[in-house]
Amino acid sequence: MANRPALSDTSFLGHLFSPKRNPKPVGLRRNILTGKIGRKSSRLAAYNRMSAVNQEALKRAGTRDAYLRGDITLAESKRTLRPQAIALNVAKPIRPRGSRLPAGGMRTSLKRMIAQHIKNVVRDEGRPLNPATVDREIVWLDDESPDMERWNYGQVKYAGRKGSEYERTDYESGRVVIHNPFWYH
Repeated sequence: MANRPALSDTSFLGHLFSPKRNPKPVGLRRNILTGKIGRKSSRLAAYNRMSAVNQEALKRAGTRDAYLRGDITLAESKRTLRPQAIALNVAKPIRPRGSRLPAGGMRTSLKRMIAQHIKNVVRDEGRPLNPATVDREIVWLDDESPDMERWNYGQVKYAGRKGSEYERTDYESGRVVIHNPFWYH
């Protein structure tokens, strides 16, 4: 078994943000705190149950007292340590969340209900239906309306026609892709 490193900023932050690659440093100790003056009893109990790594994270971030008062969470404390870990080259910067247009899932519950209504109307009519296509295309619906939940098959078919006002054009990897939230096969 490999030797564990001594406790230092690099070894601790490496273990905190990448525990698989960095073994737990030697020298971490758990503390048991008592006294509730200015502290929430639930937070004090949670702190006493924490691992030595999490207690050290609160201490190094300088947020232990704020945590015990209930003003800050452990995750927020770790977030304050990440820039220091990035500077020491033991953690990678967090990637910003993608701002791509419709990314897979349906964004609103109204879109989810409209998609389910389209599936039900097409099934009731006995027409061929691909539910995955409905779920994939409904995210391109810009002007959703509760009236769409009451559309009959003729209205859904008309909205899904070629050249419909609901069609959206997407330019991905140099090619033009047309989407319509009312396509169902």
